[in-house]
Amino acid sequence: AITKDTSSDDPNGKSTLPIIPNPREVIVIKDAPNFPLSSSTRIVLPDETAKVAQFEADLLSEFIRARTGLVLPSVQPSTTSDTSTGNTIHLVIRKSSEGDGEKQNQAYDLSVTSNKVEITSCHAAGLLYGIQTLRQLLQKESTGNPNSNLWCIPCVTIKDMPRFHQWRGLHLDVGRHFFPVQDVKRFIDLMSLYKYNVFHWHLTEDQGWRIEIDKYPLLTAIGSKRDATPVLNDRENLDGKPYGPYYYTKDEVREIVAYAEARHIKIVPEIEMPGHTAAVLAAYPHLGCVGKDYNVKCYWGVDYEVFCAGNEDTFEFLQDVLSEVMTLFSNSEFIHIGGDECPKKRWRECPKCQRRIKEQGLDNEKSLQSYFIRRIETFLNAHGRRLIGWDEILEGGLAPNAAVMSWRGTEGGVEAA
Repeated sequence: AITKDTSSDDPNGKSTLPIIPNPREVIVIKDAPNFPLSSSTRIVLPDETAKVAQFEADLLSEFIRARTGLVLPSVQPSTTSDTSTGNTIHLVIRKSSEGDGEKQNQAYDLSVTSNKVEITSCHAAGLLYGIQTLRQLLQKESTGNPNSNLWCIPCVTIKDMPRFHQWRGLHLDVGRHFFPVQDVKRFIDLMSLYKYNVFHWHLTEDQGWRIEIDKYPLLTAIGSKRDATPVLNDRENLDGKPYGPYYYTKDEVREIVAYAEARHIKIVPEIEMPGHTAAVLAAYPHLGCVGKDYNVKCYWGVDYEVFCAGNEDTFEFLQDVLSEVMTLFSNSEFIHIGGDECPKKRWRECPKCQRRIKEQGLDNEKSLQSYFIRRIETFLNAHGRRLIGWDEILEGGLAPNAAVMSWRGTEGGVEAA
């Protein structure tokens, strides 16, 4: 019996298969014998596919080995006589059709019969998403023996394509809590499993600066460590334990960027400005309105100390930092600048900021924030990048080409649109 599972089309429905996210269309072939996975199973990789998707085939082999202990080699169709009818998993890159775009590149077809699995896409990204679906379908054969190590895949036909092809993102804040390289890679692996394609990497905060910048070594020498951290589930009390120095070297950043790109995940780095900058000011105090007595923050929350918007050194510093960041993230269209929770107290008290407001004909400190963001956007645009920030960058007027992440509700997104 063939049953079409349309539950993935119904946001209130429940899928009959353990696949996240739900595929667009699933046909379950009930009562058909499962596809058995064994030491004789082969991954069949035609020449055309191997040229662009050998990495994806290797990932499939590693996923299966880690889950089942089985080592499945990749073979060419002509190297074994039973690849067309035997116990085989075929990975196929089809020719692109006219009109195929990014959305189609992420689409895939998956067919599982009792003796053959086939994943087809016009791009390696779609092939990987099909592999991740296959990975989720992998299950132990029901034998009644709890110690059995027989594995199988149910017979299905799946046609899948993303609803949101440009941005399916997750955010990781390593400023407050540092994650070592291996943990970041594990995070990326989980993103890939669930078909996310944008990694928002929050690298700087009041509580820590986490990325090496050659021109400003004190950012990591001073800004990457703090005296203590709030006790777990208690924001009011500190644990008294020094934290850091913790940061990513440039080589480690390059390693993570390559790791993500291999899994068809784009990285959006976040460098906070004009607020959430206490770790910077502790290292380079002349960039703040007060100019002295700054510390990397131990407590969470919003701090009054922000970049001085009336100081040209601030913009020179940020352009230098962003230049190094853009070199590290050479394929990142968006550079996130934060822009959130920037108190205006210091700007109201600062002669340089007040002079800037007067000279630029600005209305108030909110307009000064807009001026700040627009200057940074102009710099990023000149280098072929787009600025993205939290919805506070709407204050005083949105920069012309900026994108907005609305974290305080949907209103900011509506206004930006």
